[in-house]
Amino acid sequence: MVRSRLPQLHLAATQRLCEFAIRPSGLPALVDALAALAGADVGALGIGRPGGSQQWVRSDAPGVDAGLVSLPFVEPSVAAVLAPGKVHRLFDLPPGWLMAPEAAGGDIPAVSPLADACCAIIEIEDGLTGQLCFALAGEAGSAGFDHKALEIIESCLPLLASALLAQRRNTAMQALGGAIMNRYDRYHVGAIVVDADGFVIYRNEAARRHLAAGSGLALRGGRLEAGLPAESAQLLQAIRDVLASDLPDSHFLSRLFNASREGDMPLTLAISPFRSGLDDGGYVTIMAYDPERPEVQRQEVIQWTYQLSARESQLACALAAGESLEHYAERSDCSVEGVRSLLKRIFRKTGTSRQTELVKLVLVGPAAMVQ
Repeated sequence: MVRSRLPQLHLAATQRLCEFAIRPSGLPALVDALAALAGADVGALGIGRPGGSQQWVRSDAPGVDAGLVSLPFVEPSVAAVLAPGKVHRLFDLPPGWLMAPEAAGGDIPAVSPLADACCAIIEIEDGLTGQLCFALAGEAGSAGFDHKALEIIESCLPLLASALLAQRRNTAMQALGGAIMNRYDRYHVGAIVVDADGFVIYRNEAARRHLAAGSGLALRGGRLEAGLPAESAQLLQAIRDVLASDLPDSHFLSRLFNASREGDMPLTLAISPFRSGLDDGGYVTIMAYDPERPEVQRQEVIQWTYQLSARESQLACALAAGESLEHYAERSDCSVEGVRSLLKRIFRKTGTSRQTELVKLVLVGPAAMVQ
């Protein structure tokens, strides 16, 4: 390898590392770039646990017949004792420390002797390791790897470990996020996730219907707004107040927000913070409860889910719609003391102790998932 090309190859490999950290499909290109940096004919990256399953991605340099080169994988028991973060010249190790091609998967052909081979063990997290291997074909006429190229590869290993960890966490978060979004999509309650400026990150099907109708809530230029200009400003302020507060993540504000609708009862919005830990201001989850949803349907679902009486489920629905105890008592021709006694029975049956907890349960609990 011409050493003057090393900085250029180093930069290319670093770019591929950064791309791979956020894009799993970039793994083959990353192995290609690292193999080019090493000046190798063949490169491979294994990810897994020692003694367990490994996922291997193989790279063959252009013009090199894959049948001419077999990549020597290090025995798991040996890899476990090699110093991580270092490039090990495999031919300097005692015989028998390499896996036979068939032991490494069975699809790597037997080949002529190698000119040189090396390996690096990469510690990732929770026992997960990576194994980076390079090989030079015996026919290449090379005396071995350039030591300067291997020093640069070794300096890249911490970044490679970080990229593997970031990609692993991103994949897990995407799977978790997908599961949460699938759950939210089954809610009859509207679920909307916005950032600190009110821009919508996610909305479920129920929320899409509210936004499409433009009644109570609307989407303008990607930003969530209320039906009235004054309420839009108040909603944005409420979002920012939630993020600036000491309210724990996933806990809802005790004060519900009402979004006015022409000719209908207002949408009731419950606002909860989610702080990502990054310098992005965090996010807010807004649950939009529609009091106009057919009353019998709402009450029957809540009554059945929490084993409430008809009167208890009626009160729970009224509170979730933002109605006060005093107003409910007046319109139902009951005393405030009688309504408070009814509320205590609801608390016992639902396992809640405060009105805000009950409202949250109605808005986002199991009953909210029933269509």
